[in-house]
Amino acid sequence: MDPVVHLESAASPQAWLAFCQAVGSDGQLDGAALEQARDTLSAWPWEAVRQAPPEWLAAAAAGRPCPALDLCTSVLLTGRDDPTKLAALFAQDWVKGLVGVDFQGVRVPHEALEPLVRNARGLRMLFASQCEIGDAHVAAIVAHAPESLVALGLQGNRVSDAGALRLTEASFPALTTLVLGMNALGPGGARALLGATNLPQLQQLGVHAQRTQTATLSWGKALADVAIMPSLVGLDLGFNGIGANGLKALAANSSAARLQILSLRHSKLGPKSGALLTDRSVLPGLIELKLDGNKLGADVAKSIYEARPDVNIEFDERDRFQVDPAAALMNQFQGLMQLLARRG
Repeated sequence: MDPVVHLESAASPQAWLAFCQAVGSDGQLDGAALEQARDTLSAWPWEAVRQAPPEWLAAAAAGRPCPALDLCTSVLLTGRDDPTKLAALFAQDWVKGLVGVDFQGVRVPHEALEPLVRNARGLRMLFASQCEIGDAHVAAIVAHAPESLVALGLQGNRVSDAGALRLTEASFPALTTLVLGMNALGPGGARALLGATNLPQLQQLGVHAQRTQTATLSWGKALADVAIMPSLVGLDLGFNGIGANGLKALAANSSAARLQILSLRHSKLGPKSGALLTDRSVLPGLIELKLDGNKLGADVAKSIYEARPDVNIEFDERDRFQVDPAAALMNQFQGLMQLLARRG
């Protein structure tokens, strides 16, 4: 079996060839070819992911030597992998070279996350989707958080407000993307993240589709006066049903004016609340707005469209409206002029 290698940047064919020559299907290495591969692969940017084949991971988890793993920078684990062996796997030295780890549907014990984040000090991307991640896992990440981490995605798990609060306690100086959709956060947890002072580079935050049954704080109060971090440009609040009060609070929050991308999908917005968005002074920084799944009505949807020609807006199918082709062209032209004026 050939090694699984993703060429996601301008990696040269020579690098690919050298890698294949150096690595056998069993994960063993030829010494001379290895030196050539190391010289070539060392020039690859970290985006050129060298993903470890499942056979090598299985061998390492079983305690068999697999020196080829030292050349890998990325790991993908799925529901087919044995979660009981993950702690021993991530305690091995080859983990130190990882920059990306992606768990998909595999139950990850929090005892396995600790050696991973402790050993992979150059880790830049950590994703765990549908992995039964809870607050104990978040605590393990926070305790040994690599300062190199750029993206953290924990979608579809069981993280609560307590876990969200733990994320505001660690140092994440390089983190630009945090996705916590489909967890158990309430408005209070989302508020804590929006106002976090330990995430100076965060640009994208996803707290959509939370499964909280009870909340001590309403979305209106959570969004009303929180000082949203100045670096944040993208926010996903969709599928939380923030309603009219939530939108009014966000619209009145001066720190939300910097948002450029906002998802309010399935937010229980109607014609009256949606009419807020026809005012250009409300959330003036937007360039992309998702409103599908609401019931704004065709007239309100059309008014929003006409008021924001420079914004890419997604409406619900039920809110379709007719636009004269000439008027649509003029709207697009005005939007382009406004966008260019923004960029100065």
